Amino acid sequence: MSFLRKKEVIPQTKSDDSPKETPPRDLLSEEFNELAGEERKGINRRIFDLESAERILLELAIDKESGISPTTSLLEILQKIREELKDIRQVKEVLDQ
Repeated sequence: MSFLRKKEVIPQTKSDDSPKETPPRDLLSEEFNELAGEERKGINRRIFDLESAERILLELAIDKESGISPTTSLLEILQKIREELKDIRQVKEVLDQ
């Protein structure tokens, strides 16, 4: 009967409980890392905004009914974007209710 055999106990080694020295905090490096993180967030946000604008402009240029062409002025493009944004916000308001 193998289940009645005594299990062999493997002795465990004691861990070193002595206090370990922690390196001193480098406040300048921490502050630099925080600033770098904020800068990365800003850059990522800017990239997102520019990519969004690019997508919108491409969608408008592809849509034949939009009236956007290579000769369309910037003011006309901005007006069409504002109209599209207004429409999307209205749809969002309806969906949020």
